[in-house]
Amino acid sequence: MSVVTPDGVKLLERVLQPGAPASLQLDGPARVRTGNAGGLVMNVAGKSVGSIGPHGAVRDVELDKDGTFRVAPVAPKPLTDSSTP
Repeated sequence: MSVVTPDGVKLLERVLQPGAPASLQLDGPARVRTGNAGGLVMNVAGKSVGSIGPHGAVRDVELDKDGTFRVAPVAPKPLTDSSTP
C-alpha cells in the first residue's frame, strides 16, 4: 500500500500484514494505491467504506481533505512484444 500527495510526496509505503491496522491522518488530498483491494478495508473520516474491490485487484483511492473519496481501477500496463521490430 502506498499513500502519495498530489505533488508526489510519499506519506506511507509498505506491505500490510493481515489483521495489522495502519492509520494515517491527512492534512490534504492524497492517493492511496493498493495491490489487493479485496484485502483492504478502509475507514475515511471515521466511517468504514468496506472493501474497495476484489481480491488481487489494484485500486487507487483519491482522498480529499473533506473526507470525500473516489475509487478507480488501475489500468494494467500493456505487454510489449520484444520480438516485434
